[in-house]
Amino acid sequence: MNNKLNTKQINLYYINSDFNIIVQKLCKKLVNEKKKTFICLKNDREVNELDDFLWIKEKKEFLPHKKINEELSDLDNLILSKYNEPKLKNLKEFDQLIVSPNVILNKFENFKKFFVFSKKILNKHILATLKERLNKKQFDVSFFYEYDELKWKIV
Repeated sequence: MNNKLNTKQINLYYINSDFNIIVQKLCKKLVNEKKKTFICLKNDREVNELDDFLWIKEKKEFLPHKKINEELSDLDNLILSKYNEPKLKNLKEFDQLIVSPNVILNKFENFKKFFVFSKKILNKHILATLKERLNKKQFDVSFFYEYDELKWKIV
C-alpha cells in the first residue's frame, strides 16, 4: 500500500530561465500558502544575490525572507542559506527545500517536498533509472523540462 501522505515528493526541473526569477515566482506561491521553505544555494555569493533580487525585483510584491545567519522567528517562512549550513538540521519545521542548479544534493532528507533545479540535460534512460531508484526509497518523483521561458512540460 502506497501512503501518499507519508511519501516525500521530489520535483526535478531542467531550466533555461534565470534561477532567481523562477524562485521568486515559486516562492510567491509558497509564501501565499504559508509553506515553510528553505532555499539551498551554493555559497554566500549566491545567497546574497538572491537576497538582493528578492528585495528589489518587485517592490509591490516583496517576499518576506531571511538569510539563515539572521535572527529567525517562528513567523519566518522563507530562509536562504548556502549548502551544508550546520543550522539546517535545526530547522525541523521547514518541510520544503528549493535547490539551486549550482548545488548537488547528495541526500533527500529532513524535508517532505524538494524542488531541485538543474541546467544540465539528462537523457531519458538516466531519468528513468533515477526515478526507479528514488521510487524504491518511497519518493514520489516528477521531472519537468522548461520548453519555453517559464513554461514546463512533464517528462
